[in-house]
Amino acid sequence: MAERISRGFLRRGENAADLRQIAAVALLSAVEAFDPALGHAFPTHAVPGIRGALLRHFRDFEWGLRVPRSLQLQCVSTIDSGGASWCTESGSPGSGGRTALPGQAVPGNRH
Repeated sequence: MAERISRGFLRRGENAADLRQIAAVALLSAVEAFDPALGHAFPTHAVPGIRGALLRHFRDFEWGLRVPRSLQLQCVSTIDSGGASWCTESGSPGSGGRTALPGQAVPGNRH
């Protein structure tokens, strides 16, 4: 199960053995945390944890410099909120080829 899930992440340029190891460690964590008394199937419990561990690995190591996750999330939040404020200031979201920076005129724009 862990190996099959890790194969889905091979195209991201990471070593296959490293991905298998990350997935295997997550599988062991899932085995330790699984409670059959809850009545859920094991794959239902394990697959999200394995995928999450692999995604966390890429999120943590895609940056050129190791940036704490809290700062990564703050950066993404700032970028997202900046786009939202530009959308509300201009009155409409940008559309194919007619998007301009604040203060720039857009040819053919009638706003």
